[in-house]
Amino acid sequence: LDAHERAAAAAPDDPDAWGRLATVRAATGDAPGALAAAARALDLAPLGWQGWLARGQARHALGDLALARHDLAVAEALCPVDPTPVLLARADLAEAEGDLPLARELCALARALGLVGPEHGAALDARLARLAERGAARATGE
Repeated sequence: LDAHERAAAAAPDDPDAWGRLATVRAATGDAPGALAAAARALDLAPLGWQGWLARGQARHALGDLALARHDLAVAEALCPVDPTPVLLARADLAEAEGDLPLARELCALARALGLVGPEHGAALDARLARLAERGAARATGE
């Protein structure tokens, strides 16, 4: 986190630095800080998909699911090459909203694209299995 804080401070006009800081802040549980960093990234680059992704993740963490859904849709529309981070963030949101079929579909799409590195592939496969188990348990009323 400290390295990302220093990078954003050293490059206050770099939207990528602010987007990375927002992502790290969200991952470490600082949702308000993530939202502020994402806002700065979007101020600097309104068409930067990373800023929209980071803001969507921060809004999700803050419980604002409707605005999170909007931000993630914009991120997906702007994403130039690898939509995996956006798909996984949308899966997180779908799971939080209780839409396990959509969460599974988004994770499966991310996996099918083949852009998930081997270091994350096993975790994604485990997540798919967990979602399938939860969906089956829900279907049987467990």
